[in-house]
Order: sequence, then structure tokens, then C-alpha cells
Amino acid sequence: MSLKGKLRKKYQYSSLPEIVPVSIKRAIKKLRHPGSNGYGVSYRTNYWVNDMANFDVDSIDRKGFRSISSENIRRSISYGTRARKIDEAIQKVVNKNYYRFEHMLVIKDPFNQAPLTALVIFYSKESCAVRYTVKGKTKQADFSQTLKPTCQHRIPIIGLYAGYENKVEIEILDETGKSIKRRTIVISTKPLPPALEGAVTVGKHSAPSAHPMTLITAGHNIRTIAFDEFGDIRYYLRRLTKAYGVFPLSAGKMLYSEKWIDVPSFSVSQSCFIYDMDYLGRVHKSYLSPHGFHHCAIEKTPGGNILVGSNTMDGHDEDAVMELDRQTGMPVEFINMRQYFEGSKFDKGSDWVHVNAVDYQKDSNTLIVSMR
Repeated sequence: MSLKGKLRKKYQYSSLPEIVPVSIKRAIKKLRHPGSNGYGVSYRTNYWVNDMANFDVDSIDRKGFRSISSENIRRSISYGTRARKIDEAIQKVVNKNYYRFEHMLVIKDPFNQAPLTALVIFYSKESCAVRYTVKGKTKQADFSQTLKPTCQHRIPIIGLYAGYENKVEIEILDETGKSIKRRTIVISTKPLPPALEGAVTVGKHSAPSAHPMTLITAGHNIRTIAFDEFGDIRYYLRRLTKAYGVFPLSAGKMLYSEKWIDVPSFSVSQSCFIYDMDYLGRVHKSYLSPHGFHHCAIEKTPGGNILVGSNTMDGHDEDAVMELDRQTGMPVEFINMRQYFEGSKFDKGSDWVHVNAVDYQKDSNTLIVSMR
């Protein structure tokens, strides 16, 4: 690949001035305007982050595990490990406190999982809250989020249009929530992949929607997407999921089950590896269970333990509910449905229960289970 091609790949949609390192631009700015700290935006892509993360398989630390030595077994890095390496590389940039509100860093699709997202990074001397607004094609289509006060800002931008020059307003807020400083940046995106073109059409729009976005997930070989009330896709996940889809959690996270990491069961194979992941693709926790996961997952309380459909694997499957400790990933409760239907006439076949959904009632400490 030519040098021009490599630059285009790493700094796609960046104008030539944005390819120039910030240090050089600041030096030029100071020569022209003494005392100035520079002004602008530096755009980077996931290729830039990947280079910093260094995904050489042999460089990944695997303490306690033997190396694979075979001519026909290919070693690879799990997505959870890749996401952790990317996150570490990004955090090193954040910790330098180099970028400022006047000259911030924008990384497009930093984890290479959600093309209509970006990460904005800058440092402020005083802790402050930040609000961003993706300007819609109409005022009603604006999408806004407010983040908690901090000095090191990692702002996840969600809700961009595909194939569009997105205007994103970023505001610094005071203690009362009043905007005291603002600026608008432009984030360019690629068009939707062919599989999503025309995926959403508006039949009739007669009143404002109660929700800014509608999330569609689950199904075989169907991508997870979110679209606004005007039918514009404003988010999609590049990674395919198991047929059950993703499960929204609090604090802008979701539970994602790996499509190709399974354990065998007595009917269909079960995903045994799930991620506590945000909408940019940043993995916060990974959970592994030989019992597998299926159909449903919820938080008992916001940020609390997770309840999932699971399997006894004792000749039956999809017949249990498991509670996972949010911090350790270990099961703290395992409920076999057979204990409530012992000797039942329904106890026929491997998938006789088929847990479909769970809900937790905090006030009465009650678990509601929907079964086929």
C-alpha cells in the first residue's frame, strides 16, 4: 500500500491540516499568535488506535495458560482482549492531559464495532459536566446526552447519521447545568452497508415519538440497529450477536453474547461468553459460564447483579435461571426449574421448560419467570 493509501486508511475523512500532529500545529499557531494554545480538532480512526494497541498475538499476556503449538490450530485474540488493549491505549492518551476543549481529539468508531459513533477526548483543569448534541436533520431529530463532571473527558458520541457531515455541539456546564462554553465540531461518517440500506421505512408519522431512538436486536444474521422516529438509522453494531440479540443495561451499557463461542447442549448450542459492553464496543466485564446463556438477561438493580437464562445440562437445557455477581462474574444463585415442577406431566424432552424471560420485583424480592 502506498504512503498516501496508508494515510487515508488511518486518517479517513481528515483534511490535511488534521493529519499534521497537534504539536506542529501548536508551534505554528504560537509563531503566528504568541501565547495561543492552538485551536481545532484532531481526527483519528480505529486504525490509529489499533497501531497503538499492538495486536501481535504473542504480545498478549496469558499467565497460567500454555501456548498453543500446532500447525493446524490458529491462535487468535478474543474480542474482549482486543477491546481491553484498545481501551488501555486510549486511556494512555487521556492520562497525558494533552488535548483541551479548544483543541480536542476525535476518534471515529474507536473499537471498530459501531461505525456511527465517535469518542471525543479533552482535559479541563476544573471538574465539569459536558453535554453533547448531535444535530438532527430537523430540530426534532436532535440527540443529546449529558455526562457527569470530571477533568479527563471521554465523551462517547452516539446517534450520528451515516454518510453525512454530522454537526455535534459540545458544551461545558457549570454546577447549575448552565452552558458556559460551547463549540460545534463536524464528524464525517461512511454510508450504511448495503445490507442496511432501506432497512427502515416510515409508513406514517402523525405525532412526535415518546423516545428519541428505537433499538432493534435479535434474529439470525440480523444486525443490532437504532433508528429515530423519521426512519434514519443512527446506530448499528458491526458484530453479529446470538439470535437473542443484545440486552440493554443501565448507564449506557448492554449485555452482548458472543455468536461463535458456544457450549453444546441438548437442543441448540448455547453462548457461554458474554460481555458487559457499552454502545461504542468498550468491554467493561467478561463473563464465562459452562452452563451457557440464552434468551434473557436483566439487571436486578441498576448497576447490580445480572439475571440470565441458563441451563442445568443434566439431560435438559434452557431450564434454569442464574444470577451472576456483577464484579466477579461468578454465579451467586442457580435456580433449577425442575425443583418447582418435580414429577410434572410437562417434564418431557430436553427443552421442556424453555425459559423465555425473567423480571425481578425488588419490593417483594420476587423473581418472575416466563416459560414456554
